[in-house]
Amino acid sequence: MDEVYTAAFDSLNFVFIGIFTLEAILKIIAMGKKYFKDAWNVFDFIVVMVTFIVLIIKYIPSLQLDLST
Repeated sequence: MDEVYTAAFDSLNFVFIGIFTLEAILKIIAMGKKYFKDAWNVFDFIVVMVTFIVLIIKYIPSLQLDLST
């Protein structure tokens, strides 16, 4: 893929992970333990956590993993 598109997708990924993380944090603050009783909230939380894990793995140079897909 072209480097311009890759940079744009990386930037968009950071923007969206920021938005979804903020949403999850605000909902957890507002709802407390009730947040984890709704299946869609649990799904959203898992997606946010997995995305963080993938971003951490992607930017650890010693692992040399290709997560471009």
